[in-house]
Amino acid sequence: HSLSRSTHLSVWRQIHVERLSFILLRCGTLVSISESPTFHPRISSLFERFESRSGLLRSSEDASLLLQALLDVVGDAALDMVTEFRDELTILEGRVLAKPSMLTVRHLHSLSAQLLLLKSTISPLQSLIQSLRYADEVKASSAARPQTTTAGNGNGKLRHVGFISHEAKVYLSDTLDHIDSVVSSLDLFSGISENLIGELPLPSACRKLETIDNNVRIG
Repeated sequence: HSLSRSTHLSVWRQIHVERLSFILLRCGTLVSISESPTFHPRISSLFERFESRSGLLRSSEDASLLLQALLDVVGDAALDMVTEFRDELTILEGRVLAKPSMLTVRHLHSLSAQLLLLKSTISPLQSLIQSLRYADEVKASSAARPQTTTAGNGNGKLRHVGFISHEAKVYLSDTLDHIDSVVSSLDLFSGISENLIGELPLPSACRKLETIDNNVRIG
């Protein structure tokens, strides 16, 4: 899973992708690994919430619920970036309509590239959450070692339980809605930026080169 940060000067945007790894064990332990020496501030804030004994994350004693909370942090960070991209695209659209320049062209091309990067980072999260919600028990059963028992369901087979609790799956539904909204918005923004690039007039420098080339041919 990845968490993205954005830094910008005026409307110039760059995305830094930080990789996070989560390992959910059958014993109820969740291992989280950050690519950087320190966790993202949002993750650190979540860990502080976990220290509270009155909070749901601690009182539930449900590791899958903590996993959902971590995935939700990624979704919330992506939603914030969508808002920033929307504001940036509005600024660039005004510049295109008012007084386009080569700087605006570079900004739009940079924006398009960053939108593609963010979408390629966030999109796999859709499949992951859908798998956790709808295929958890099936995957857990296929990954488990074959076992038999004479007790339980009476047919000599042991029913395998998934890693994700019912409560965590309910919360994952909201997380999936957030991620779906992010991906849809990124698709929309990519289309708008491409249209704006197509509407830009030919830069004056290019027109001068074309004029010079024509004069050379005529001469």
